[in-house]
Amino acid sequence: TENRFSVERYWELDFLRGLSVVLMILFNWSYALKFLEVYSLFPGSNFVYWNVFPLFVAGSFMFIAGISLTLSWNRFSERDPSSREKWRKYGLRGLKIFGLGLGITAVTYLTFPDNFIFFGILHLLGLSIAVSPFVVSDPRKALAFSGLVLVLFLLPDLFDPSLVMASLGLSGVPFSTFDFFPLIPWSSVVFLGVAVGHWMYPGGERGFDIQKREIDVFDRFSGFVEFLGRNSLLIYLLHQPLLLSVLMLLG
Repeated sequence: TENRFSVERYWELDFLRGLSVVLMILFNWSYALKFLEVYSLFPGSNFVYWNVFPLFVAGSFMFIAGISLTLSWNRFSERDPSSREKWRKYGLRGLKIFGLGLGITAVTYLTFPDNFIFFGILHLLGLSIAVSPFVVSDPRKALAFSGLVLVLFLLPDLFDPSLVMASLGLSGVPFSTFDFFPLIPWSSVVFLGVAVGHWMYPGGERGFDIQKREIDVFDRFSGFVEFLGRNSLLIYLLHQPLLLSVLMLLG
């Protein structure tokens, strides 16, 4: 049983994660070209594409990350680790991802100081994973935490704008930034995914039937997207310096 939990992957999650990463990267590139006035995919104002679409894609990525976090937790729990071991594993994993986010902060500050990313999607996911041991074992706790975050989001800003308070979601943003996903409200999406993960994959096993369509073209397309999903963090990180390099050349 332990070996099954340690190696099994679910293709549908890899596929959806890969699709989210592709859409996220494509949007980032289209926004960059528009920002530099090189090319606009939708000339003029298109509220749905420029405002709603990126939030939907990023939210999908966070939601899937929450489901995957539940699977990882259930599989790790099969080994009967101590509470300290759980906190160490997920605390270090979260801090590692947060550290990668800080790397993006540093690079964007050096290249675009007026719009640098001080709290983007990697910062959000990193801190969410780091604190997840509080609630990840129980879908009711995860759902309650998600609801609490949304309630806090509905409150007026509690502090004057600053980097720290804006990152927490407790104040307005002090300046324009390329990418911004504060803990309040976006961590609610991650922990909603955690709760749904328990219901869809109880005990770390798929609780529903799903099969790939037996079509060669779909098989090849699905396999490619699943590959991207399995390597989503690396691909997301690699596209950042490439995108910045192009921006600097065009700018």
